[in-house]
Amino acid sequence: MDGLFTMPSRTSQKYDSIAASVMTLADEMYGLLARTFPVCCYSDEFYFFPQVVVDEIDWRLWDDFSPDRVEDVSRKLARWVLELDALGSGDACPGDLIDISLLIHLAVTLREQLEEVRFHRTQPTFHLAIVTAGLLQAMESGEPSALEMRFWGLDKFLETSGNILVGVPALFRELGVEMVRDTLDWVASLGDQNGVRDSALQAIENFGKRLGGLQVRESFLLPRDLVERIASHHMAVGLSVDEILAEMTEERESLLVELSTLGEELKPGASLMDAYNGIPQVPIPREGKSKLLFQEIERLRGHCLELGLLPRDLAEGCPVKIRAVPQSMTPVRAADSYSALPGHPPAGGTFFVYGEGSLGKASGCIHPVFRMTAAHETYPGHHLLDISRWNLSDVVRRPIERPVFYEGWACFAEELMEQSGFFGQRWDRFILSFRRLRHTIRGIADLDLHMGRMDIEGVAGILTEAGFSAPRAMATARKYSLRPAYQMCYTVGLNRFRSLLGGRNRTETVCMAGRILRQGEIGFDELGRTLR
Repeated sequence: MDGLFTMPSRTSQKYDSIAASVMTLADEMYGLLARTFPVCCYSDEFYFFPQVVVDEIDWRLWDDFSPDRVEDVSRKLARWVLELDALGSGDACPGDLIDISLLIHLAVTLREQLEEVRFHRTQPTFHLAIVTAGLLQAMESGEPSALEMRFWGLDKFLETSGNILVGVPALFRELGVEMVRDTLDWVASLGDQNGVRDSALQAIENFGKRLGGLQVRESFLLPRDLVERIASHHMAVGLSVDEILAEMTEERESLLVELSTLGEELKPGASLMDAYNGIPQVPIPREGKSKLLFQEIERLRGHCLELGLLPRDLAEGCPVKIRAVPQSMTPVRAADSYSALPGHPPAGGTFFVYGEGSLGKASGCIHPVFRMTAAHETYPGHHLLDISRWNLSDVVRRPIERPVFYEGWACFAEELMEQSGFFGQRWDRFILSFRRLRHTIRGIADLDLHMGRMDIEGVAGILTEAGFSAPRAMATARKYSLRPAYQMCYTVGLNRFRSLLGGRNRTETVCMAGRILRQGEIGFDELGRTLR
């Protein structure tokens, strides 16, 4: 790959040498990762990889997690960290220092994920998620032969993936076996591509047989010090697990008091769940639930245009598509989600609706919480954040997504819609606070699970108390085992944005939010200094 980036012009020659070196290292790093892990680097499903766009895609190639290749990548990441660190100690401008910090964090995190966390060695679902992401990428490309070629390369990819699995926890194998079944059904629904789909189905079936013969271990828990590192460093929070838990516990207690007062106003004497479920539901139009969701997204889009958060030229070419979560992803996906199409200029993305999710139950009405979910996933949440990121002039920052920033912004986006008058119903504050409470409970349960303080059944029990049905609570708890510390990103990230923007009036908040969108997903300390 020759040059992912075009060098930007610099008005000051003082920093040209350092800026050029940063761009060169970023080009090398992103290029190697995109060639080695083309699907992980295209999809935003795998948060510790940069989301890199390659001009010429060889659709026959899948990600290479063979031990020799991973060792080679890890060695080069370590070298780049040293080179970047040396640049950061020089006479770099503030913007370049932020880029250097982002690249170092990316390299250190990815290296530790590959060498120590090693989910590519222990999680069959990791490789099956790559299968879905890779096939979706081919389908979205518009190239007639892309899906056919991806089918052709699947056999080698899954054979290598099956051979490198070792020390797989029993729960991870169970989830993998479930995902094999769903992936087979999903791939079978795609239609044949010149007779090669059957070879892909056979490759997936063979991978499932490989899982059946694996020797498994009982515990899925990582060492506690590694969980600490994931929570503090990989998620870019900078706090210990106990500090995060203390913050979220205080948040939970505060929200319970607030919700008790709000619930009493809505439905005196009722429990929180009864008050929440008693909120008047919204009739579904004749065209169906997807139409209702689309209409809400358009209303949110219009509101963000009026506020000035969404530039009109950016809005025109960045549509939101609504799709059901692929059947193959249901064993690992716990809720609605959003996925951006990478590339500059930005081209939009897809709002994936999980099961009943934001589209509600099979009845004539839907709970108004779908409005908050739409704001979280689209405008001014994930979709606006992602298209703003891909619209940056700073090409180093475009591919980088950080969970605590990503989820924190989407939660703040819900609050912003209330502050700016979009959510004005008397029960909207209750719904927003109830969602925050659920995020906080999920974050506490996640960390307690991975620190060994609670088992899967205990997490399911807590989720049931928070209003999940018993089957959904158990299914969700099992999925939390796959991504340690991720669930706390919603609460911790929201609190960071509230600290930055709290106490301001509507005009100031919207103005500052617009400035945040133009920075990329940088660290909160760096963001605070930039805003000041």
